[in-house]
Amino acid sequence: MFVGLVAVVVNLVAALLIQRPIEVDLNVRPVFIHFMADFGSSAAAVITGVVMYFTGADWLDPLVSVFIGFVIACSAWRILRQAVDIVLESAPLDVDLIAEVKDAQRITRALGVQDPHDWSLTAEPRTMSGHVLTDDVPLSTANRIERALSELLYEQYWIAYATLQLEYVGCDPGALYCKIDETARLQH
Repeated sequence: MFVGLVAVVVNLVAALLIQRPIEVDLNVRPVFIHFMADFGSSAAAVITGVVMYFTGADWLDPLVSVFIGFVIACSAWRILRQAVDIVLESAPLDVDLIAEVKDAQRITRALGVQDPHDWSLTAEPRTMSGHVLTDDVPLSTANRIERALSELLYEQYWIAYATLQLEYVGCDPGALYCKIDETARLQH
């Protein structure tokens, strides 16, 4: 129990030292979870040891061990799922592409955004690519549209890196994805 008490203190101090960046760094989060799991395991071992000492309830040891293993497995599953989403460049679960497109259409001279794709290369910030439909505008106006969209995406959706291709095409501005006419494509 003495070793368990030392482990409780050491792991709690270590977890508190790294707790701040865990929301944004997938590399630090598993370390934090490991320290907290060790803290919880050590605390559970100490408490279980005290209860077993006074009651003789030896069955508590395997029960607490299985519970601790279940908690660690659940935490590991969440981290693994997030890491796979990042590697596959999946859209984050809370992304609302339709809201992003509607907000983008409020920018002057941006008629619509098509083929949007949001993903994360780390836990945060996010990245986006898409085609922005505009009228036939001069390059200086196109730059203002792109800058305004990038600012909007950063402020509203924490998209720090937006690759926006401005296009003057005949796609329907209200559609989320542009349907390319196969015969027109073959003529080019």
